[in-house]
Amino acid sequence: MFGKDNGFTTEQMSAWFSIIKSLHEMAVDTPYGNVEPVFEYFKELLLCHSVKRPPYSVALFSVDQVKKLTTYAVNTYFRHFKMYKYAFTPKVRLDLSLEYVGLPVTPEPSEVGEGDEEGAGDTAQAVDEPDKTEEEAIHEEEDTPAVKELKAIINSALTEQVQQLKTSVDQQIKAKDEEIAKKMGISADAPGPPKSPKPKGKKGK
Repeated sequence: MFGKDNGFTTEQMSAWFSIIKSLHEMAVDTPYGNVEPVFEYFKELLLCHSVKRPPYSVALFSVDQVKKLTTYAVNTYFRHFKMYKYAFTPKVRLDLSLEYVGLPVTPEPSEVGEGDEEGAGDTAQAVDEPDKTEEEAIHEEEDTPAVKELKAIINSALTEQVQQLKTSVDQQIKAKDEEIAKKMGISADAPGPPKSPKPKGKKGK
């Protein structure tokens, strides 16, 4: 419709389609934003088709037609550039696999048949034995003098901290009691609650 409305010839329409195709291929060539390089390339292509300088360029479009083509491209293709780029750019996915040098290859899991149950049991026992050996070694290490000394230091430090905390709490409680007693006008060191004075009654004659 745009070409017919502006009276473009068949050669001009063919060149215009080729320009848009080249722009689109450049746009979707990378997933990164490249609207500015694509627009610069668009201007170069229009210049090559609007100036008569063989063999580098050919005067296929007039100056007025170049203005119309530029306005049309900006209002259509470049206005929706991100949409076209998102829809037509191939998605890049990375499948990463690591191989460590010097480590044995992990065997693929296989189903254990009925005939292999005995072998599996022996393997389980063989696996349990190293675990027991490791536990015994850990217990032996715990019984060493260095471990005992470390435990004693830790217990002493914890006991000291607990004692300090208890003393601090007792002092805070005592200070609070003294403050309350002062407000009530009684002595905080009194062994029991203050006795209220007995009311003096009048003796009958």
